Amino acid sequence: MSGGIRYEQAVYGSFPFRDQGYGLLAYSPGCRGEWLKEFQAACRKIGERPRGDADLTGAMFSVRLGDRGPWAIVGISSPGADDRGRPDAMAFHGLFVDDKEFRRVDYNPFSLVGALRSDWSADTKNLATGWCTVKGEPSTTSSEEAKRIATILARKKKVAIESPTPISDLARAVWKEIPVRARRRYSVATWTFAVGLGFDLLGTPRLAGMELDSSYVDPSASVPVPRPAPGKRLKLWHLMAATVIVAAMAFGVRSIWFAMGDERIHEEYVHFRLPRTTPIPAPSPPPASAPDRSSYHADAVDPDERLAIERGLASLARRFAVAESEPRDATNLIRTLAGSRYEGPLLSEAELSAIANDPSQGRSRALAWDRLIHRFVRDRPLPPDLSSGPLRWQIDTLVWSFHLEPDPKLTAPEAVDALADALKLDEPIQPNPLEGKYPTLIPYERFLKHLPVR
Repeated sequence: MSGGIRYEQAVYGSFPFRDQGYGLLAYSPGCRGEWLKEFQAACRKIGERPRGDADLTGAMFSVRLGDRGPWAIVGISSPGADDRGRPDAMAFHGLFVDDKEFRRVDYNPFSLVGALRSDWSADTKNLATGWCTVKGEPSTTSSEEAKRIATILARKKKVAIESPTPISDLARAVWKEIPVRARRRYSVATWTFAVGLGFDLLGTPRLAGMELDSSYVDPSASVPVPRPAPGKRLKLWHLMAATVIVAAMAFGVRSIWFAMGDERIHEEYVHFRLPRTTPIPAPSPPPASAPDRSSYHADAVDPDERLAIERGLASLARRFAVAESEPRDATNLIRTLAGSRYEGPLLSEAELSAIANDPSQGRSRALAWDRLIHRFVRDRPLPPDLSSGPLRWQIDTLVWSFHLEPDPKLTAPEAVDALADALKLDEPIQPNPLEGKYPTLIPYERFLKHLPVR
């Protein structure tokens, strides 16, 4: 489709020419505050770029910001070193396109990648509202692989592909196979290092350690039944053969349905490289000891930044139904938040193994509940000398106490926001059908239902 598409834009990342860590570099005047906040949160969920010569050429993602916000088409590039001279920094250029404009390019994010940039400097202060001339997508060769993935997406499943480089060409081909009216339902990342945004189609350099769902289906086994050419009538034996094939496929799908559990409640990822029998390595846990205080410099926190930190901690305390401390300083808020813990029983390894192999409904939810509840276990107390340490160390120690890995790329206020997001629910808590078999799920439900939902 040809024509001009209007968009707002913003740039986020860490750059060698400014000493501010990861943050917004510039944005156009039409950007709304909630867009920018969601844009930054989305960029942070892409994960940390692997060390080495990982080439970001063609790396991008597309996702809708909120339920009714614009679509964000985001290019991922590297400015080289970050603000502290460390390699493997990342920069994100986001284009924000509303529904009316996006519809003009048939909801195809790849039609707009030509407007993405990676050339940022200290002179980049402001960005203008953009206007992209779209001449149409280059012709893409169809493939059986792209057709299979499009079929999987249509079945409300997700696909994760391990690849040493971004899957740009394959993703373009998949989008060509998806009906235009359905494209607006899907998100895509040609390369990502974490699964936090739950992309419908994603490419990643390494699947081991990513928190994907426990069931995987090889798409190569899902071959659609060939359809006759238009205008040709099937003979009786053709119809009989097709009936047998369809019946066999229906039986196979039914078997897979019961083997995989309740997919109506929780969508499963379809993994493109690992067979179902291959065990999935667990992600590396955060260190068992608290962050090393000696590696943190003395605080020189700007008053505005300190205020943002305290507001974020106070908001987190309110949202998690924790009474705020008085006075409302950061240290007291951190101590108060650290007291929000789960004190009930935990599922045993044997019970978790039994649930993982249970064909009943609620299996995926039960496993997700257990993963989240372990973040609230009281086994990582704050050090007694917390109040005398640097504020950033205090925040990272709070993050660690919730069994999360502190992220040095984030500013202190962003670290507080990231913690709040990590402790949210993906969906409201509802009674689990497995509670009768596994009574420990009942106190899980009671505790988790008070947490905020994304």
